[in-house]
Amino acid sequence: MRRLFKTVEIGLLLFAVSFSKQMIAQNTTDSIDLFIKQKMVQSNIPCLQLAIVRNGKIDKLKNYGFASLEHQVVTSSGTTFSINSMTKAFVGVAIMQLQEQGKLNIKGPISTYIDDIPNEWKSIRIDQLLSNTSGLPNNIDEKEQVLGDGDENRNWEMVRKLPMEFSPGDKFSYNQTGYYILGKVITKLSGQHFTKFIEENQFRPCGMVSTRFGDSNDVIPHIQTRIPRFTMMAESGSMTVSCIMPMPLFLCFSELQPGLFRHPKAWRNGLLHFKAKDC
Repeated sequence: MRRLFKTVEIGLLLFAVSFSKQMIAQNTTDSIDLFIKQKMVQSNIPCLQLAIVRNGKIDKLKNYGFASLEHQVVTSSGTTFSINSMTKAFVGVAIMQLQEQGKLNIKGPISTYIDDIPNEWKSIRIDQLLSNTSGLPNNIDEKEQVLGDGDENRNWEMVRKLPMEFSPGDKFSYNQTGYYILGKVITKLSGQHFTKFIEENQFRPCGMVSTRFGDSNDVIPHIQTRIPRFTMMAESGSMTVSCIMPMPLFLCFSELQPGLFRHPKAWRNGLLHFKAKDC
C-alpha cells in the first residue's frame, strides 16, 4: 500500500513539474506575442515573421500582421521578404569560398582582380571591403537613394569620380560600394554572375529552395508589399533589419522557413566550406 502511495506521489509530482513547465512556456509565448504586437503598433510595422532559436533549433516560429495592407493578405510562412543588406553575408561566404579554391587572397589589393578603378582605390584590400574599412565613397546618397537613378553603369561611373572618404584601414564606415566591387570580383573569378555563383554554391547545397536573387522591378510571388521587417530573436539578443530598397539592384528574397535558417545551420555542419584561419 505504501508503495502504491509513493508511486502516486511520484506520478503527481512529475505531472506537476510537467504542467508547470507547460504553463511557463505558455506564458512566455503569450508575453512574446504581446511584446511583438505592441512594437508593431508603436513602429507602424505592417507584417513580421519571428523565429526564436534555442540550441540550434527553432523554438518558436510565428507570423504577424498583413503581407498586403491594401488587400488584407495575412502574413504566412510562405510570405517572401526582401532581406536587403543581409545579402552581404552570402557575398562574404562566396569570397571565402573563392579563397579556398585558390582564386584570390583577401589580403591582396583589389587591383589584382579588377581594372576599371581609380588609382586611389588600387591599394584597397579585399578584407577592407568585407569589413567596411575601405574608405571608398558610397554609391548611395544621404537619403539612401542610389546614385545615377538606379542605373548600374551610370552609378559605377559616378562613384568612381567621387573622392575617398578616408585612408583605407583608418576607420569603419558602412558602405555599399565595397560589396558592389566584391560582386564584380566574384563574377570575374568564378566565370559566372555572382548571383549564380551564390545560388549554386550556397542556396543549392543548403536546400534553400525559396531564396532567390532579384530586384525591386521583379514580380516576386508572395512578396510583402509594404516596408517589411525581418526579425530574429535568440538567447543572446535580437536583430532587426528594415527592408526598404526601392531600386533595381540585386537583392536576396527569402521565406523565413525553410530557407533562411538553413544557411547558418549548413555553415556549422560543414556544408559551406572555408577555414576559420582564412578569415
